[in-house]
Amino acid sequence: RCAFVETEPNKLRVAVVEDQADCRDSLAFLINQAPDMACVAAVASGEEALAQLPAAQPGLVLLDITLAGPMNGVGCLLELKRRLPAVQVVMLTASNDPETVFACLRRGAIGYLHKGLPPERIPDRIREAAEGGSPMTPEIARLVTAFFQRLAPAAQEWERLTSREQEVLGLLAKGLYKKEIADRLGISEDTVRTHCAHIYQKLHVTCRGEAVAEVVPLETLSVGGPASHHRGHRHE
Repeated sequence: RCAFVETEPNKLRVAVVEDQADCRDSLAFLINQAPDMACVAAVASGEEALAQLPAAQPGLVLLDITLAGPMNGVGCLLELKRRLPAVQVVMLTASNDPETVFACLRRGAIGYLHKGLPPERIPDRIREAAEGGSPMTPEIARLVTAFFQRLAPAAQEWERLTSREQEVLGLLAKGLYKKEIADRLGISEDTVRTHCAHIYQKLHVTCRGEAVAEVVPLETLSVGGPASHHRGHRHE
């Protein structure tokens, strides 16, 4: 473990959060071998990261997405960014799950590296991130491309709606009843029904659940579509 290491002022301070000891030690070794960076903390859990990293003051964190214990990598990322807003975080993964990739990118990760990346290339990826880039291994880049392609039809459906219809559909996705939507927007319940009819017609669906299913994948990107997780689809 290399917590609280004193480093030369011109060296990039890097922390490692990885629950597998061999992988954690190897990453720390690679970082310390690089002439322009130093491992200032290497911890095994999200809880240890939150306890130790603020004092270690890393400029960049390599964070495993599948940490063992109560706090996984996504939760650790969210809390790290809250406590250390300026820190750059690059996620490490051994899986190919596009939803998890985007969950991390939405929460502030600037890069995503597959653990199959040759070790000698890791320092270059760290430098890329530190210089403002968004390092991704080819496997992850392909996932990103495929995920955008899969969401393209949903984005097109969303753009067919007026801003008010988008607002109504977003509230439908949260699970609100028509009366609740009317109260929230300051309009009549009949107006909400009219908006719903237009939404169903434009999306070529017949009910709330089908309408929400058409656009709710956009939540993953947070670039439109329903902005919050819904409580369930109510058929009305």
